[in-house]
Amino acid sequence: GSTNNILQVGPAIFGNSELCLNETETYTHTVSGGTWSTSDTAVLSIDPSTGVATANADGSVTITYLYTFNSCSYSNSKSIIVNALPVAPAVSDVAYCQNETASALTATALTGNTLQWYTLPTGGTASLTAPTPSTTTVGTTSYYVSQKDDTTNCEGPRSAITVTVNALPVAPAVSDVAYCQN
Repeated sequence: GSTNNILQVGPAIFGNSELCLNETETYTHTVSGGTWSTSDTAVLSIDPSTGVATANADGSVTITYLYTFNSCSYSNSKSIIVNALPVAPAVSDVAYCQNETASALTATALTGNTLQWYTLPTGGTASLTAPTPSTTTVGTTSYYVSQKDDTTNCEGPRSAITVTVNALPVAPAVSDVAYCQN
């Protein structure tokens, strides 16, 4: 009999085919030692040796992996889409008097986006529920909100909402006064 050596044909480049702006992704291939390239470095830059790619602008590109297998040169390509980020939501700062009843914070998401609420300017875990600030302590507290595209799952920058809790004014001191006639 005879033996056939079959090289698998198909998706040999592994990694996401859609990225969000500023996101990084490490692409891999079933055969190591090759060289990575991109059709447009303005949209997606890629390290030729490691396959680490950075999404620089929204648009579409093709990444290519050139490699040698059994003394033959091959290339595989993959189309990548870089999605834009939603804009930061419009917000307004809020002020309360100490111990006043507070309302949940508000922001407006664009159609097709969902608000993401945070207590930190970066990192942290998002909540889909707007926080209601505490007014028991005088001072300022910052909350943060972004919007996430419901289709691409790309999340935009955060807007800060500053909540100021003002002290109640001190009641004026009064005392009774007696007057004498003449």
